[in-house]
Amino acid sequence: MKLKVKGKEQELKFNMGFIRRLDEIHSIKVDVMGAGDGMAFGVGLVYADIQLKQYSPVMLSDVIRAATNCSIIDADKAIEDYAEENGSLDKLFDGVIDGLKKSPVVKTTLMKMVG
Repeated sequence: MKLKVKGKEQELKFNMGFIRRLDEIHSIKVDVMGAGDGMAFGVGLVYADIQLKQYSPVMLSDVIRAATNCSIIDADKAIEDYAEENGSLDKLFDGVIDGLKKSPVVKTTLMKMVG
């Protein structure tokens, strides 16, 4: 799927880099045995799956940012521009969700979360 970011068509890449960037954005810190410093666990795909199904524009921005490696400001602007040009974000959400389901490195994880 392609989206115009900063005036330029960009391919949304749902690859390992995408997963790592999304996990950097969305992680939880767990304090192991009261050590105080805790361990961070990436939960990006889990949060993305849930919130994209609820059509969260903030999560859509995070996914676009991770898929294109752009800034928050650029991702937000791309979403706002898309909404103005198309009257809604429905097709963008559907396209992103479909792209995630088709990604060889993402689809198995998404299927395992459902079942």
